[in-house]
Amino acid sequence: MTYFYDIVLNPNESLYEFFEWEDKDSIIYLKKIPVLRCDPKIIYNIMDNYIEVEESFFEFLNNKAETYDGKNESMCILSDGFISIGVSFINKIGKYVSKLLPIDENNIVNTLYKQDIISIKYNILNKRKKEQIPRYEIENKELIRNTITYFYNNKDINKLKYLYLEYFNKDIDDIEKIYKSFIKELDNNYSDKFNSIISIIKIIKI
Repeated sequence: MTYFYDIVLNPNESLYEFFEWEDKDSIIYLKKIPVLRCDPKIIYNIMDNYIEVEESFFEFLNNKAETYDGKNESMCILSDGFISIGVSFINKIGKYVSKLLPIDENNIVNTLYKQDIISIKYNILNKRKKEQIPRYEIENKELIRNTITYFYNNKDINKLKYLYLEYFNKDIDDIEKIYKSFIKELDNNYSDKFNSIISIIKIIKI
């Protein structure tokens, strides 16, 4: 079995690009982890779906990965020599997946060219939830929506007017119109103007 050492993974049920990782995520620092070269088909299948592997493969991987805090995990990195993905197995189910940092992915690809392709038998289960827009856009919209709703429910007209002026460049006193206008905007595509509102919201004390 081939191992890769000193690697960081961010296992989630949804697959996030490395630049979408956040401090609140359950980042795992691995001392070592098995690396297996496989057919590209399983890479794409496990990125899009939960899969169930056969018992012998799960036993082969069981507790082979080691974290820096001394825990053993049933994890591996699957790679076709071009794309690599970290996978965490729970009772034969490939439940959590993680992209790799670019430097780790490059190093893994460079070490795999002599490794034989392993055959993995598996069944495709249900689809993974896939976000259609970047993670930060979803979270920014949620923050704006919650803030606007809080100000609206508490009749804080001054803060609502201020945010409305910054976003729409208009000064109005109608709290209902302010609230409905923001909600309509949030239901549409992400606007770059949301970024300026986020900056203001982080300064305003709720």
